[in-house]
Amino acid sequence: MYEKLAEAISRLNERESKWMLLHLFQEAAVAEQVPDEQRLARRMRRMYEDLICLQPEQPLTEAALNHWHIVFGDSAAGSLKFGLSSMKAWRRQVVTVSTDLSVGPLIRLNDAHGLHRRTTWMKENFNGYFFDEDSNAALIDQLNAIRAIPEQVPVTIWASDNAWEQCGLCLVVCLLCSRTNPIQAINPSDFEKKRLEMFGEGTITAYSGQLAPETLAMLYKKRYKIRH
Repeated sequence: MYEKLAEAISRLNERESKWMLLHLFQEAAVAEQVPDEQRLARRMRRMYEDLICLQPEQPLTEAALNHWHIVFGDSAAGSLKFGLSSMKAWRRQVVTVSTDLSVGPLIRLNDAHGLHRRTTWMKENFNGYFFDEDSNAALIDQLNAIRAIPEQVPVTIWASDNAWEQCGLCLVVCLLCSRTNPIQAINPSDFEKKRLEMFGEGTITAYSGQLAPETLAMLYKKRYKIRH
């Protein structure tokens, strides 16, 4: 345990070290005011588990690997696949919606009528819009891939605070609303915002694709650990 802890601490960056130190001081202050050895032991154990969880190369359990991921944009997909590969997660379980869903109609996008309506709307409202049949076919394939996700398999949707990803989140939830799949959403930009508020450094990230692969991997591991 000591060797694993020492190795994990040695790999923390400056911001993560500050976060751990802050929580240690907070726990010390609480313990001084309300002595409770069992509570303190539980909190220290939880901090230890979180610290180990922050290491992106720490392998996931088989249950954690059996997730399907839905992400919006090729950049975010590339970062997520690279991050998951460090945990030996299956790349084939990442479904990418590459079309910007924040512009144009979203009704009945899973059939030809809905896609035709969307394409017509785009042509009428944007000068120079070029009809890309391959892009429409790709969108059909991506939405069909979401609908083909096996029943009861956990689904993780990655959606930051921007119109594209939030519209995509709503669409995916609508597609899966009658299913029994456990669904969780991870908001990477919200995580970055909280870190900025806590440490007063860094920048607010609006898109998931702007985050490093190791950050996305850490967020998934931390969310899985918290929920289980």
